[in-house]
Amino acid sequence: MVNNSTAQARQTFTLFHELGHLLFAVGGITKEDIRYIGRLTGMNREIEVACNAFAAELLVPESSFPWGEFRGADLGAAVERIAIRYRVSREVILRRLLDHGVIDEQTYDERVAEWNQDFRRSRARRSGGGNFYATRAVYLGEGFLRLGFGQYLAGRLSLQELANHFGMKAKNVTRLQDFIIGGR
Repeated sequence: MVNNSTAQARQTFTLFHELGHLLFAVGGITKEDIRYIGRLTGMNREIEVACNAFAAELLVPESSFPWGEFRGADLGAAVERIAIRYRVSREVILRRLLDHGVIDEQTYDERVAEWNQDFRRSRARRSGGGNFYATRAVYLGEGFLRLGFGQYLAGRLSLQELANHFGMKAKNVTRLQDFIIGGR
């Protein structure tokens, strides 16, 4: 699963991080704040670090990283520019710099905390939260919805079973159906 309430660049990194877990055949959960890795020990820590490195290398290959663009440049502007070029979060670029000793841990932590705060503020300013039923319908897809409701209406699925398949509460299934039938 990828949390779609985070920035798109973060979602992309998470997707490749989780691919790393699949390739290592080990489950895991990536949190919004990766400082939890510092509290892990042994194999758990090694796997998280390896999955992060795997995702970073896929998205921003070290061999093509523009190290020279950071000499004498404004750090924030350079990180922003490179993140846009690679279509990744600023944090991925900053992490590359930290891992190679270009910046220290304190600079990394301060910038990441600042960017996360900016993101939370921008989310708080947005109006509304969207329509739950419209979002659910898009996630599930027309074909799956048609199949599920067809099985339910034919008596082959209970309301609770259909709710489980749709990943929602039973009371919301009928509301979803009303939303879809009502033409949105």
